[in-house]
Amino acid sequence: MRERVTVDDVQLGHLSDNEQRKVRDMLPEFEDMWQGQLGTLKVTEHRIKLEPGSLPVRLPPHRASNKAREVQKTEVEEMLRLDVIEPASTEWSSPVVIVPKSDSRWRFCVDYRRMNALSLKDSYPLPRMDECIDSLGDANFFTAWIAIGVSGRYPSASKIATS
Repeated sequence: MRERVTVDDVQLGHLSDNEQRKVRDMLPEFEDMWQGQLGTLKVTEHRIKLEPGSLPVRLPPHRASNKAREVQKTEVEEMLRLDVIEPASTEWSSPVVIVPKSDSRWRFCVDYRRMNALSLKDSYPLPRMDECIDSLGDANFFTAWIAIGVSGRYPSASKIATS
């Protein structure tokens, strides 16, 4: 069972008291966008297409300090608890990298560079940056909602396409 998240759970310590109040006053209007739960974004299924004949990438874990291993273990346990990830057995493996953030917290990353090198690139056009910036209008706050602190968590297909 996923834990219910409320507006009060949103971390805003990097904002002034006045800015925090404004954001907290605005958030309830959009609370249905995140449904009060952390976890997987069920927007689309993600499929990775690889160059024909690509072999699985099997990389061992990177060398890491005891603290980084402890953070990694805690993060994995939390993601399992929130049903964001699930145990899997696969011939593919990419190493985890724990990166310190400027606020003394840690960012959990996966080094997919080797797999990305085998991936077929999408031919979708990128949006025009000037139009993206114009769409912000007179906004005073800008944010990217990130599922449990990590972007790009989408359900993935059960297998990787190599054709």
